[in-house]
Amino acid sequence: MKTVAILCFIGFVVLAKSQAPDCSQFSGETYESCQEQTEQPVCSADGEMYLNPCMFCGAKSQNSSITYGGTC
Repeated sequence: MKTVAILCFIGFVVLAKSQAPDCSQFSGETYESCQEQTEQPVCSADGEMYLNPCMFCGAKSQNSSITYGGTC
């Protein structure tokens, strides 16, 4: 029973981490302030790596065809 609970928790964490970032929370950020953030890198669907979700959202704001591909 413990094993099932642990596996369910791990599955939930993986699903939660694979959701696209909420770009509205970065609307007031500058390129420099985005670079200073230390969150986990994310990738676009085409394999492009971004330093963190803020950098991904900045690129997405300039090119709406970029889609989230998950954490790298």
